[in-house]
Amino acid sequence: MNNKESNNSKIITEHISSQQEYLNSGVDLGLIEDKLRTIFEYMIGAYCVFDSAGSIIYFNKAAELLFRKKQHEVASKNIFAMNLIPLEQIQKAKDIFEKSGKGSRMDGEQFNLKHDDGREIVIETSFFRIINNGKVYIICSARDITEYMLDLHELMNLRQNLEELVKEKTAQLQKLNAQLLKEIAERKNAEEIIKQTDFVRAREQILKALAEKEALIKELHHRVKNNMQIISSLLRLQSQQVKDEETLEIFKMCQNRIKALSLIHEKLYRSDDFTHVNFMEYIKSLVNNLVSAYGMDSDRISLVLDAGGVMIGMDEALPCGLIICELVSNSIKHAFPGVRRGRIEVTLNSHDDGQIMLMVRDDGIGLPDHFDIKNTASLGLSLVGILAEEQLKGTIKLDKTSGTTFYISFRKGEK
Repeated sequence: MNNKESNNSKIITEHISSQQEYLNSGVDLGLIEDKLRTIFEYMIGAYCVFDSAGSIIYFNKAAELLFRKKQHEVASKNIFAMNLIPLEQIQKAKDIFEKSGKGSRMDGEQFNLKHDDGREIVIETSFFRIINNGKVYIICSARDITEYMLDLHELMNLRQNLEELVKEKTAQLQKLNAQLLKEIAERKNAEEIIKQTDFVRAREQILKALAEKEALIKELHHRVKNNMQIISSLLRLQSQQVKDEETLEIFKMCQNRIKALSLIHEKLYRSDDFTHVNFMEYIKSLVNNLVSAYGMDSDRISLVLDAGGVMIGMDEALPCGLIICELVSNSIKHAFPGVRRGRIEVTLNSHDDGQIMLMVRDDGIGLPDHFDIKNTASLGLSLVGILAEEQLKGTIKLDKTSGTTFYISFRKGEK
């Protein structure tokens, strides 16, 4: 269903719901049957009317197409006995009927349907009740989301494959980087020996080899950065063909994560130190990229970034960058709805005992009281917990007073 169809169906559904007081007044349902039938017949979406036990009273034309059943074929039949709903979902459907009958509106429920020809589809439904002369009637709207679910499944597989590819390439680079650093150390040690023994020619040869190795490391970081930018560009081009907002958001988050990783290699490529990252420079670039990606109003939402002169290794920089990417993105998107003003803070402090504290804070509307980062449906926030505890071997603490504050604590060099 396109956006126009969805809006039309929503308007019509709200109109039907608004008739409840009129129906509750005790007017005979037969007196308004023509009005309801006219409304139902011109609906784009599928609509059905049931009694409280599940017996079918009315199907509109869209429902006949969706369920592949004619009105005269299903009239007075019980939906639970028609082999349309799989056995494992029958109880769920009965529970929804029971709750709807008691006055609850049940939106967004999904069911698998099987047609007589064996074809299976997935539908999304909404249920609400009307009462007339003491009798409860359940109205159900439904739409086919089979193609959407298949597209979503394909996208999730693509994202998983992409993340595995990035992880594999990063591991390969880390291994090669370690080998090259070891060779550089050995060359430097040999240089000192040659200097002491005054073998000038040998010294020059080793210095040349060392320069070549350093150039190779720079080239490796540069190529990895370029490869990640290519992947990001491919995602951006693919996203231009996607119309669904939820799918577009998934593409954008994947691009932001890749950018967070790419920036690490860019900083190392431009640095004389191939083992540590100036984190202040890194988070400035990372957060500015997120501000640009989400079109954040800098006059309404201010940023405070402070990492001092802390230098951290690549093993810590990669997960820290992804954590900041997820949390700052979440704050920009959700913490300041409407014209609400506020501030986002990102700080990193290093202590003498080797402990590092990363803090990401916003003074926005905050998270729900029942929110638990260890049990959340959000992929991004789940990723934050995994990175903090499994990658950094640290701890994560959430403070929900005066907005939202995440504290991630870990030891430098822990892996």
